[in-house]
This record gives sequence, C-alpha cells and structure tokens, in this order.
Amino acid sequence: MTSGVRTLALIGIILITRSACDLPPTQPQTRIPPVIITSVEQLIQPLVTGTGVFRPQERFSINNTPEQAFGFFMTLAADNIDRLRLRIVDTSADLHRSCARIDPPSDGDNLIAAAAAQPYSDTSTALLDNGECVFWIDQTGTSQNTTTAENPLIHHIGIMSPERLLSGRSRVEVYTEVSESGTVLGADSIQLSPDFFYIAVVGDSVAWGNGLNEGDKASTRVAKRIEQAIGKRVIMQVRAHSAANILPLEFGEGVCDGVCSGEVPLIHTAILNQVGLIEAPEELDLVLIVGCINDIGLTTILNPFVSTQEIAQLTEQFCNQEMVGLLNRVRQTAPQAKIVVASYYQFVGEESDPAGLLAWALTQGIQLDELNAVVERTTENSIAFDQVSRAGLAAAVAEINQAAGDTIAAFAPVDFTQENVVFGPDPWVWGLDAEAALEDIFDFGVGLIPQDPLRVQRAEACPSGLEFPSLLFCVYASVGHPNRLGARSYERAILHALEELGILPILPMMSPTG
Repeated sequence: MTSGVRTLALIGIILITRSACDLPPTQPQTRIPPVIITSVEQLIQPLVTGTGVFRPQERFSINNTPEQAFGFFMTLAADNIDRLRLRIVDTSADLHRSCARIDPPSDGDNLIAAAAAQPYSDTSTALLDNGECVFWIDQTGTSQNTTTAENPLIHHIGIMSPERLLSGRSRVEVYTEVSESGTVLGADSIQLSPDFFYIAVVGDSVAWGNGLNEGDKASTRVAKRIEQAIGKRVIMQVRAHSAANILPLEFGEGVCDGVCSGEVPLIHTAILNQVGLIEAPEELDLVLIVGCINDIGLTTILNPFVSTQEIAQLTEQFCNQEMVGLLNRVRQTAPQAKIVVASYYQFVGEESDPAGLLAWALTQGIQLDELNAVVERTTENSIAFDQVSRAGLAAAVAEINQAAGDTIAAFAPVDFTQENVVFGPDPWVWGLDAEAALEDIFDFGVGLIPQDPLRVQRAEACPSGLEFPSLLFCVYASVGHPNRLGARSYERAILHALEELGILPILPMMSPTG
C-alpha cells in the first residue's frame, strides 16, 4: 500500500509549517515534532471492512534455523530522522521491545520481498537470532514513494523482527522522543499480528448481548481468550441483532446500513440472511450461533394460556428442524469454518418474584391475572422450552456433523440453574430496578426500569414515533437476557465447545464469576 506524491508533499508542508511556528518567547520550546506513518508495504490487512490491523506478507528463516522472521517497509514523515526510534509493543501483556537501528542492507528494497535466505548482514543476523528486532533508514527511497532527495521530511524505513515478538495484540510504534516517565511522544503506530482468526456471530439478542457493554459480551470475551491462546488477532463480524428470527419475515425484512444498532429491534434481518452478509466467508474460521427463540416468540413462552405441548412442538420445529437448515446454509457459505451453537436457558422459575414477573409481563404486552397460578404455568412453559430446545439444538449439531462426516460443529449448553432465572435469588439475567429515571421520562406505569447499563442509550435509540406497546418493548428489551454473570456462562460453554473442536487447547476451568 502506498500514498501518492501529492499526499506526502502535503504532509511535508504541514511539518515544515509547524517547524517554522515559534512559540511566544515567554514559553519553553516544548513542541514534539510528530512522526506520521503514511503507508506500509509487505503487510496484509484482513478482508473485512474497518479493521485497521496487519499481518506479515512474507516470512523467512533466521540463520537457516526453524526460527521465523518477517519484515516490511513503511513510509513516514518526520523532521528529525536521526532521533527516530522504533519498538514492538505487546498490548495484551504491557511489554515492549526496542528495535536496534542498523545500516541499510546493500540490496535495500529487494530484501524482504525476495525473502531469500541470509539477505542481510552478520550484525542483523546475530540480532534477529538473539530475538531482537532491527530497522534501517533507506536513503534511496523507492520508485513508489517520494524520495528523500525530493522531500527531506519523507523517509522509507525497513523493519525486520523475529516472529516470536508478535502476539495477537501487538503494535509497532515509531517516535523520536520519550518523556521522563517513559511515555513515547509524537508517536504513530500500526497494529500487527502474526495472523488472523476470523469469527462471525449470527443470531438474536442473546448472540448480540442485549444490555451488555462491549467488553462484557460473551463473544468479545471469547475472542480475547482465543487471541491469548493461539496468538492470532481475532477479526470478528457481528451480524446478530435483537429480535432476529431464523426464517425471514413476510414483511419488514431489511439490512442494517451501519447506523442502526443490534441493541434495538428496528431492522429485522433473518439469521439465514445474516449469513449471507458475512464478508470474506471463505476466510472464516468460526461461526457462533444463538437463535430460534424469536421464531417461537418469548411472549408465547411466557403466555400462561399456551400449553406446554404447543411450546414443545414449536420449539422442536424451530430449534431442531429449522436450525438444521441454518447450519446447512452456514456450511454452504463457509465450508471450512467450525460452528458453535449455544443453548438457551430457563427464563422463569418457581423462585421468580411474582411482582417482578408481573411488571415484565406488562412490558411484553401480556396481561396476567391470578399471579401465583401464572408463575406456575410460565415456569412449566420455560422448562419445556429449555429442555426441548437443548435437545433439538444438540440433535441439529449431531445431524450436521454426520452429514459432514467430521466434527465441524459443537453444541455449547450453558450452566444456568433454577436460581439463575429472572427475578430469582441469584439471577444471571437482567431484571428491573426501582430507580425512577426512565419512568419519569416515559411514564410507562410499570414503576420499574431495566437494570442494564445501556437502558438510557437504548431508550434514546428507540424511535420516538413508536406506539406505546412497541416503545415499551424496545426500552425494556434487555430484561430476561444474560447479565454479566450470564455472559460468563456463555463464555464458559463456548470455550468448552472450542476445546471439543480442537480450536483451543484444554483451558483451566473458569469460575462463574471469572
């Protein structure tokens, strides 16, 4: 990747202008000239939109040993090249390694592209063999970049490093100054990883993580554990969103244009269609799926006037038969990818607080009478859905593995118990609080508001033109979804499934609060 002469010249003008601007005489000269990376070469970006990370294009042996090294070039603008420094930082471990500056190799630009054995000096060979990274300043430039003779602020830099210095979360920093505390000043950087691991998340609001901050979502935490275990940068696409069905809706199907949020059920994209939106499916390593409940309907499961037999029949249809169809679609789209299908859980239990259940039912548009009897009936329906959906999803995974003749998919059952139900003694799902902030704003008449930290953000994202029942459903969309403890349960289940698939080594057991 290169930048044009005009862009580089403009950056040069900016730097010259900055250098010419004197501070008032009464102030000390504290300006630190910045280093600006304008382009890189011999690096590859992921085939997914909006991912600012690179991996090496070529690797070569160090000193004819199995130890691998990589190299690349960057073009940068700097007005004090003699003070240029470079280091590789492992952000996951807060470690860094400074790179030694060496004389330019005699064959300059062809050094890394050729990736030939021993294309560098004895000095650089010794440094690389010792686990050190090196860099040099190419005084001649390249035909693709403005040369130093044409613009003295533009420099072409070569970098080589042992691959062992890279982790899934590495950064290459270039800078000229360091503060007394050790902080680099005026720096620019690129993110660098040995390789990429591609994940797609498809499904409903459980897959999306309703009510959870990004760092608390199961998919985010799983991605972090994968990076730590295999040393590759996870490139994750989340196509899941709230209220998604497996099957397309007869009316109202659409595609999020990048402005909408998966937190708010404004645009419905069926999970089957979410699979079709995955970028670079041929690169996928893993697909995470949670889906089938919306085809049945949570309001159906919580409706005491719907029999457990009907719940069981609907659950078998969508969580088994239609899930098999979804898994086949994933196989057709990304035949090389492994698949993890996570379970659901029991929503309501005998220990669910009746008052909280009544308030939740109102947000779902359900009018409840004879509350004690209702708790009993909704508990029965919740148990039926939980048991039949687990069996159906596990059977769907087994069927797809049999068709493939290999273990390409794994079922991930979460470890929720009766105590973890909504409004239970140890809930692993979001409930309701008595704080008045949203109630004062919307005057819903519920008296309670969602517990999750995204409640105000979600309320602001819900369209103001929605009629009352739909607005209520939108604002209260987090209730009954996994909270931070519930997300940990999903993380544990998915990690165990990844061990089963051979993607991860056997990891230490995690506690429910880990």
